[in-house]
Amino acid sequence: MSQHKIIEQSLQIDVRPAERNLHYTGYAGTLALRRVWHQLDVDAVLQESAIHYGKGKDKAPAMSFALAVGPLVEAGSIRRIAQRFGGEASQQRVEVDPLLSQIVRRHFDQRTLDRFVNTERFSWLRFQQALVRQLQRFTSTVAADGGVVIVDDFPIPKPYAEAMAYLSNIWDNNQQRLVRGYTVVHLYYHHPTRPDYSLYIEPWRKTSAMGETKQKPRRALRPARPGEQLSKMDMAHQALAEILPLLPACEAVLFDRWYTARWFGHALTEMGAAWIGECNSLQKFEVFGDYLSVPQIIERFQAEQIELPGLAGFAAVAMPAILRSDRYTKVDQAVLLVLLTRTIGAEEHTSLLICNRRQWSALKVVTLYRYRVTIEQCHRQGKQFAGWADFQTRSWPALQAHFAFALLRSLLLALLIAWSKPLQAFSLRRIIAFGIRCIGRIARRSREHITLYLPRGQPLVHACYDLSFEML
Repeated sequence: MSQHKIIEQSLQIDVRPAERNLHYTGYAGTLALRRVWHQLDVDAVLQESAIHYGKGKDKAPAMSFALAVGPLVEAGSIRRIAQRFGGEASQQRVEVDPLLSQIVRRHFDQRTLDRFVNTERFSWLRFQQALVRQLQRFTSTVAADGGVVIVDDFPIPKPYAEAMAYLSNIWDNNQQRLVRGYTVVHLYYHHPTRPDYSLYIEPWRKTSAMGETKQKPRRALRPARPGEQLSKMDMAHQALAEILPLLPACEAVLFDRWYTARWFGHALTEMGAAWIGECNSLQKFEVFGDYLSVPQIIERFQAEQIELPGLAGFAAVAMPAILRSDRYTKVDQAVLLVLLTRTIGAEEHTSLLICNRRQWSALKVVTLYRYRVTIEQCHRQGKQFAGWADFQTRSWPALQAHFAFALLRSLLLALLIAWSKPLQAFSLRRIIAFGIRCIGRIARRSREHITLYLPRGQPLVHACYDLSFEML
């Protein structure tokens, strides 16, 4: 073999041509994700959801895997995903990764992938439900006593987008102003000792399903009627009606003050679900025979608060109350109010929690409601690291598909960490940056067999040991 030498002062560098069967991948950690995909049996979930593509061999699993891992391998568009996985020609073919192109044998080009995500015949809600059912088959992820379902929404600003479907004005916390973008409704499962995962993610479409273009703004006093535009609360209500029966156990449904509406709580009670929300200052309750506003309740009962055992800085008092009926919700609701004050340094933060389980203690209500913050952390990680905001789609079906695969992507990452003890010491950012996007050396033994060499100390080494999988 020829050898060339470059001599510069005292530094000698040997430059040797690589062997023909030696290649380098920049995304060696995708093999670990492929293993989790296989363990979760996502292919069966796609089959159950009637998601398939092609008259001959089904390309849906290959394209779904590519869409799920796309943002993790620095492919944020349909075209770049097709290029990265070797199905679309590019200048000098610098975008294609030899490992990704080896994993996906049924290659697809940009046009095929675009048709796959833009079709209206797939139900991505059905796909998310099938994922939830699949998770209940594993001991580590089955919903158990002590777990809660958290309801919330989050914004995704798209201030420079023009051709995307159903853009609306949303509040951008960073810019402190209204910008164009999407609001996304999210249901999230949290358990203090088990892996957390998303149950449902769907963008809010600010228009009527019946084609209305003009309608008066509707407050959250009642659910939408047939033909009316769905609110985020309506979407959450419909999703909970579909998802909660799939969970073997759920301690409570948690939500913030925006979702704490009279009809929403009554609807959850009718489902048989326990729920905890936070009252806003405009609500009123019947407490010990008096009809009081939230500020009046705080003023009257704050002196009766006691320190909660095991929760330093938390003081609370619980009181039974009646949430009176109105013209839309025509029944009185027996509820438990928990007046909570949290002391942080010299500052005190007071809030009034509401629960439909009168027999619960203030300690239990506060302990469960504190889990609500975990969904905020999930939002940050999803948008910063897991590619939730990385999309350029222009149609509504493609947008729904994007968020279905965003949910799947975060689920694969969560299970990768939960099912591999060595990875639990690393942050999600580090696992993606230095694990998924890890340079590895590939030696091809045959068409059906490759050997991947990973550097020592790489976080995903243990997750890739004894790895065997079928090509998609």
